[in-house]
Amino acid sequence: SATCMCVCVCVRFPMATSVVQGRGDYPDVCDDRMLSGGCRAELWRDLLQLTCRYCWSSACLKRFSLLEVAWRSFELSSMFAVQRQYREVGTLCRPGVIVAVMVILQLDGARFMEDPELGRFARWASRPWRRAQNANFSASGAQDLRPFPFDSALWLDLHRLTPALTDLSCWGEGGAGELAHLPQTRPPRLSVPLAFRPSPRPLLLPLAPRERPADFCPVRRTFSQIAMRCQGRLRHATFHAGVEARPAALQLPSWRCPANGSSLPSGKYAEISRSCSTGHGTWGKDLNHHLRCIATVVGEILRVVPGSTVLDWGSGCGWTLSYLHLLYGAVGYGIDGTPSMIRWASRHSAGEFCLWSSPNLAWVPEGSFDHVIAYWALYHVRPRGRQCSVARQLVSKLRPGGRAWFGGNNPSDTLGIQYQPFLKQDWTRCLRGLSRKRGFAFEAEFIDDNALLRSDVFDGHSPGDYLYLAGTYSVFVTRLADAGDARAMPVGPTVGASAAG
Repeated sequence: SATCMCVCVCVRFPMATSVVQGRGDYPDVCDDRMLSGGCRAELWRDLLQLTCRYCWSSACLKRFSLLEVAWRSFELSSMFAVQRQYREVGTLCRPGVIVAVMVILQLDGARFMEDPELGRFARWASRPWRRAQNANFSASGAQDLRPFPFDSALWLDLHRLTPALTDLSCWGEGGAGELAHLPQTRPPRLSVPLAFRPSPRPLLLPLAPRERPADFCPVRRTFSQIAMRCQGRLRHATFHAGVEARPAALQLPSWRCPANGSSLPSGKYAEISRSCSTGHGTWGKDLNHHLRCIATVVGEILRVVPGSTVLDWGSGCGWTLSYLHLLYGAVGYGIDGTPSMIRWASRHSAGEFCLWSSPNLAWVPEGSFDHVIAYWALYHVRPRGRQCSVARQLVSKLRPGGRAWFGGNNPSDTLGIQYQPFLKQDWTRCLRGLSRKRGFAFEAEFIDDNALLRSDVFDGHSPGDYLYLAGTYSVFVTRLADAGDARAMPVGPTVGASAAG
């Protein structure tokens, strides 16, 4: 008979007397004996105690008491500035001021950014510290704000990005999964992937002014609703035709990045405007609402469930894998050819990331992934024969029953992008050749991106609509399960199914 697999997710919080990891282990982090000068005041002790209780490596849980003390600390400091008593501000507690601002940016960023006076004062208060950081920054930069458990290197990032820890996720209130761990009573042989283990790195995602989905998004569930459903899937096994959906042991690929990772030539993706720290990434502009929506549509249609392994070819900053990890419990693996993005994703996104730009993917284990995704990536490959080679290799990485999504094919000619067209008949010929060569059976489904990723009840316009112009399409490829294959996973909804489910 089928048995139910229960997985518990626990959240632990470092207390004020514990050692908190920033960019290394510092024995005096959260040690109130390290407070000196104006930082010895009771207000700053309160801020230290609360940040050490509710924050982890610069990322904080949403707590009214923490936000209240942070605002009180900041307003006291700004009051001195208004009175031009700069000397008092300097001796008050400059690290505490910076920490208070970093807490507010995470938990009440909209209110903070609406007041230009607050922003100006925050920049003034951090000026000497930023000058020192720019001149002397090293891997031990987290020491600048000791004993507060914050990494000073995130100061500028928090103006454009937000730690995933502040939101509800599949892993509970702990958000990013870095605080989540499976207890010793976990089911036998259940291996815990690196993405599930406690990690000192905060997961960062582009700022979002609201939790509800954008009006144009066909998935109408909020992030919290999707996360709560995922929590339920963690606690209870699901069944398809009487068969348990997930095996008792997670099947993780044998993943190891090549030592000689190749990179793309320096080009537009090396531009500052396309860096991950801007919150724009490879797109070079704010498309956050679109990227959030696309991640949920794909997560729903592929039916990503806790423990699903997802390979993202052209992963960029790793935000899609972070969304799928936080909302659906996916275990992500990313490949990209831009060194700066791989470095950033390895620090601030959920998953394992490898630098690789060659079309030869022989090092990626075959038949090992539940899902493969590639968005606005395949069209970069030329000529058509090489595109087919990459597509075949990526599809061959699927387990029996696994599904791949290739989106953003054939960008509109109105965008002036030079690329090698890869039409639907090219896909058919390409997959037919792979089927004959390898003996695999595949099912391919095509759909225009406008129909897939835009709600049919929304007739307005939004920045980023060029992603869905006429002619741009997606293809979903399912590797049909072989009879009696124990590795087979249940096939999810078809492309024609409602993304809102």
